[in-house]
Amino acid sequence: FDPDLHEYHLNETPLISTTMYLKLGGYCRPYSGNGNAALKGRFVHEATTLLDHGRLDRARLDPALVGYVRAYELFRQEFGFVPDLEWRERPCFKPIYRYAGTADAIGMTNVGPAIVELKTGAPEKWHHLQCGGGYAPMIAAHRPEYAKADRLLVYLSEDGTYRGEKIDAKQLPMLFASIVACVNGRSLYGNYNNGA
Repeated sequence: FDPDLHEYHLNETPLISTTMYLKLGGYCRPYSGNGNAALKGRFVHEATTLLDHGRLDRARLDPALVGYVRAYELFRQEFGFVPDLEWRERPCFKPIYRYAGTADAIGMTNVGPAIVELKTGAPEKWHHLQCGGGYAPMIAAHRPEYAKADRLLVYLSEDGTYRGEKIDAKQLPMLFASIVACVNGRSLYGNYNNGA
């Protein structure tokens, strides 16, 4: 995985990411920002990962990130979330469908195993497909004990609060597999000139 280019490879073979499949399938609206929101999200992910590993230097933490880190701490406390540190922000791939992604965290909550996806922006419907449809089966392929894990979207806010959302839709893995098949089929046999 190349974090700067956000590209995945299995040996020398490039793999398409879960999010890119959703973009190519038309499930994500085109990004029109200047990159600041994505950069903020990346920094929040890095800060929360350092926190989980016990290496976050709060004295050097950008003040703009403090509220998001507090929101994550509150989530961990209220859900009893203990992340599996080996799988924190770990790139992974789905062997059969050959897509890749980086789920934010897996671990145990008060009620059992969970796959956690952290977000710093507004909720979007496609987030359910990303976490419940793409990441959950990908992780279960490598860690079978997470096959029936809760799938949680955790929206962190700058004010130190969060909103947790459990993904219950059981059809999401099949829907995501269909998206992968359609995008792959279109790339092989489709017409990208809108019929021209």
